[in-house]
Amino acid sequence: MIRNDGHVMGHLVVDSNSFDYPDLTEFLKQSPRNRVVISPTVLKEAFHGDPLKNLASKFLPLERYVDRVVFVKNMHDLLKMHGKPKGLRKRLIDSKMTSRFVSLISKIKDAQENMPGAIAFIEKFGLQAADTGDRAEIAVSIRRSMKAIATDFSKQDIEKFRSGRSPSQKFTDRYYEHIALVTIDIFQQHRIPVPEGHQILNTFALRLALFYEVLVLDGVWHGSQRAESEKRLLNDLADTEILAVATFFDGIATKDQQMRNRFRTGNTILRHLLSLR
Repeated sequence: MIRNDGHVMGHLVVDSNSFDYPDLTEFLKQSPRNRVVISPTVLKEAFHGDPLKNLASKFLPLERYVDRVVFVKNMHDLLKMHGKPKGLRKRLIDSKMTSRFVSLISKIKDAQENMPGAIAFIEKFGLQAADTGDRAEIAVSIRRSMKAIATDFSKQDIEKFRSGRSPSQKFTDRYYEHIALVTIDIFQQHRIPVPEGHQILNTFALRLALFYEVLVLDGVWHGSQRAESEKRLLNDLADTEILAVATFFDGIATKDQQMRNRFRTGNTILRHLLSLR
């Protein structure tokens, strides 16, 4: 697990494939103040394939901690949120869905016993996980950005940036310009007014754009070593949504080393952007 502040206590956003991670239940045992945060992307992915099987495997092990599982609002609501820093984290949490988690656990068990009404409740719960949009369309933009960055930046600057060293000022300015343009594009795609001034730094759209560009940088770096398949890129785009949510909380619980690396890189960029205010 990675935690932004290095402490055990807090709210950790869990990755789709890490519900069986032993540290997750250990984390909840360590303090009654600890919380597991479920992003809309993770919830949506649980409804792919065999929803009942997926939900049971992910959520039933958390039954002892129903009061410490938190659900985040759907993606469209996150994108509409303003960037005022006061009460920022609280505004992300869907209190209605969070309060219904205990009922979801009960209905999952009922559905396993073929009890009437259980499946309908579960399906209605899953409708809350609205998507950010067409990931295939976003993937086209990502590949376009990869080409632009590969042309704009030297391999040396990219290597410095990825390793935490200072790249050239030209690289920094141009890379942050990419993030700003993608952020504005996200707002325009969803017909949402762009926040004024520094409030944009606290928006979900900027955090999402930031991790899109981290993904782009990874793609450019590995371009000569690994061709990103369409399926892999779409999976990576889903991961960026989870990582963007995690920046508002205390870290991410994941077994995926690549996600951990991208989270570190994204947090480094975010801290620098916030320091410019």
